[in-house]
Amino acid sequence: MNFIEKLWQDLFGTPENPQKITHKEILVRNNYEKNLFEKWKKSEERPQLLGNIAQTYFLQSKDLKTTFEMHLLTSTGAEGWALMAENKLKEEEIVCLMEDFKEKLLNTKNYYIQNAERNWVEKENWVEINERYYLKPDIHAQAKEAQICNQQYGNILIEYQKIDRKPMYLKVIASFYNDSMFTNVLPFKDLSDYLFRI
Repeated sequence: MNFIEKLWQDLFGTPENPQKITHKEILVRNNYEKNLFEKWKKSEERPQLLGNIAQTYFLQSKDLKTTFEMHLLTSTGAEGWALMAENKLKEEEIVCLMEDFKEKLLNTKNYYIQNAERNWVEKENWVEINERYYLKPDIHAQAKEAQICNQQYGNILIEYQKIDRKPMYLKVIASFYNDSMFTNVLPFKDLSDYLFRI
């Protein structure tokens, strides 16, 4: 296995390599994190950080040099990116980005949280902590009426990973259905542009 394949496996996992979860809980932000996010939304740091990530996404899609390291995922049923922390992103910034992305999808795109979790995975010599929001488009009424369901951008995973409390990456993946019961998925680029919007 070469370096890229190992990095890919570490970022996106494989069905053959299940992880042993040693602790799992519902992801609920504490008061400090909530206050931090509210201050961050009004700060000058927010537009600067979102602008830098948007530029990174654009340049990475053109295979050009970027501010941050970002890996793109494209497959038949999913698209996404993983933004590497590399000592360029602090934990507080990643938490704020997660909350910002989640809030945008909940408030204006008719998504709901299917799952919010934090889990600890014990590895050989370290502890891996993952925080995840899994959001789905609200299609309940359409499904009840046997209508074609508007899947929008598909099901969206927002995940933050740290190892021994050191931030590793922030990942966003949209998985979608290629099925006559669902509308065609909207372009992932549009989702990313929306999430990076100020």
